[in-house]
Amino acid sequence: MDYFNNQYASQTAPFVGLSLVSQNVTFFANASKGVNYPGREGPALAAALGSMTNFGSSWKNITAEKMDHVEIGSKFTPDQKTEIDLSLFQDQISNRYVYQLNFGGNTAVQSLGSYTIRGIELSNCREIHQA
Repeated sequence: MDYFNNQYASQTAPFVGLSLVSQNVTFFANASKGVNYPGREGPALAAALGSMTNFGSSWKNITAEKMDHVEIGSKFTPDQKTEIDLSLFQDQISNRYVYQLNFGGNTAVQSLGSYTIRGIELSNCREIHQA
């Protein structure tokens, strides 16, 4: 998928996945890229805080946040009313943008840092009918 923006550089965010499906078990793997463009909070903060800070147009200097996501997992259906899902994932986020408000000093927004999130998701769904 392509993302276009009139303030920031265009980005591509592809996705690929594979699922092996049988009657009671599904195994899957996927990878994707994500793009998070800054919203209208930059110009809004500049307008609202302009007289109290030197925020100015620093919001124009940031870049889009990017995320690389990978996930593997499985879904088990032991009977018609039960589904158990298990997945492992990792997200690598870069160019995180941060607003630094400092009244009377240097107030700015910056693209900085990166971080990684690793996790596991487990769910058990059971259909229950009451008479």
